[in-house]
Amino acid sequence: MRTHFKRSLLAVGVIAALGTGQVQADDERQWYAGLNVQFGNKIVPLFVVGYRHADVDNDGDPKGGDIGLYIGTDGLHSIKLKGFAGQRCAQGELGAGFDFKANSLLFTGGIQGGHIAGGVDYSMGGGFMPYVGANTISCYDKPNNGGGGGGYGGYGGYGPV
Repeated sequence: MRTHFKRSLLAVGVIAALGTGQVQADDERQWYAGLNVQFGNKIVPLFVVGYRHADVDNDGDPKGGDIGLYIGTDGLHSIKLKGFAGQRCAQGELGAGFDFKANSLLFTGGIQGGHIAGGVDYSMGGGFMPYVGANTISCYDKPNNGGGGGGYGGYGGYGPV
C-alpha cells in the first residue's frame, strides 16, 4: 500500500511540475541542481535535483510549481512538490512530499532567493528539520513580450505585433 502511495505521489508531482499547457512567452521552465545542509537529529548534506515551472508576470514576479528529489550519501531522502510565488529574486515556497528515511508524509515551507534557499521541513515521522542550501536557480527576468512600450524612442505603439 505504501509503495502504491509513493508512486502515486511521484506521478502527480511530475505531472504538476511539467504542466500540460502551451509554452507562452512568460513561462519559464528549468531543471536545477543544488546542495542543501539539513539540520535535524544530525547534520546531513543533501544533493538536490529538480524541475521548476513558473508563470512570470510583466514585472518579472513568478508563481508556479517545483518538484525536487533530495539525495544523501546514504540514498534517497525525500521528494517534495512545492508551490511558490513572490518577487524576481525572492519567492516563498509551501508544499508537501514524502520522507523516505522516516517512511512518512512531510510538509515544507521556505524561501528561494537568487542561488540560495532556506526553510524547514516537518516530517510526520522525523519532526522538524531546518535546511539551508545553494542551487542553480537565479532571479527571474522580466518577460520580453515583443511590444508594450517598444517602438520609436520607447514611447510604445509601434513595436512588433
